[in-house]
Amino acid sequence: MDSILPRDYFSESMVGVHVDIDTFNSLAHNVLPRLMMTLDGNGIMVDMFLSKWMMSLFIGSMQPATTNRVLDIIFYDGSHLLFQIILGMLKTLETEITRSSAAAAAAGEAFEGLDKLAYINVADDNNQFESISGVLFHRIDKALIKYPSGRYGSYDIPYGTRTVGNRSFAGCTGLTDLSIPGTVEFIEDLRLLLNESSLNLHSFRIRSFQLHKGLLLILEMHTAQHN
Repeated sequence: MDSILPRDYFSESMVGVHVDIDTFNSLAHNVLPRLMMTLDGNGIMVDMFLSKWMMSLFIGSMQPATTNRVLDIIFYDGSHLLFQIILGMLKTLETEITRSSAAAAAAGEAFEGLDKLAYINVADDNNQFESISGVLFHRIDKALIKYPSGRYGSYDIPYGTRTVGNRSFAGCTGLTDLSIPGTVEFIEDLRLLLNESSLNLHSFRIRSFQLHKGLLLILEMHTAQHN
């Protein structure tokens, strides 16, 4: 691998990987601005998967036949094609990712201001959204999109939920306490955890909160920025 990849990829400091990730980030924001804006807006850092792709040459991240084809290209033409391959992969997913994000945001906003709404129904054949006990979720992303504003009492976010969407609890003045499972990796509006009045939750407490490692890091960074 040392003879194929740039220098210092596998050194103690991994400086070669860090330099390439920073370079790719800059390049991707220029070449795929809409996709990168969507990822940034949802707190998704490409660093999380770039290092794995680059250091393993995509082994274990693609189907074997595709991996073999990529390896053939890199062995023949060199590792400088890594950026082109990754850009091509992201480009093929751009429409699906940006459409999914926009649809989820629009779905949540559509229910804001409906103070008496207690239940959200979704057709069984809808392949993007689903209703779990009357709460709106994005089916594929396992994201909580909107909790009905007209409900009162406590709520347990279902185990398996990965994301709590932006303003998903906005205006829920009847919500008294909330249980967040350890499967939640990302909360788009951290005011939910900090219980800031700007989210318009009024009297509210988090009854149970299992900190996912990634979410703990995000919370610590957010808290540090405001101290």
